[in-house]
Amino acid sequence: MGLSRQHLENGWQRLEDCKERVQRQRETVLALRPGRVRREEEFVLETFEKTLLLMEQQQRAQVELFQMCRL
Repeated sequence: MGLSRQHLENGWQRLEDCKERVQRQRETVLALRPGRVRREEEFVLETFEKTLLLMEQQQRAQVELFQMCRL
């Protein structure tokens, strides 16, 4: 699959969507009292945050690749 500006824009949109999910999950965790359910929701939040970090790293790598290919 080739790398195009459309691929990069799609990546940026996915990052924005992921950031929104992380924020909603943070709000969910904050609204819960301590207990088993909160621990589960905190685990989900941690997983979302790690996924977001990986997505951001991948997007940066894609941007660098795109820029190198355009030289």
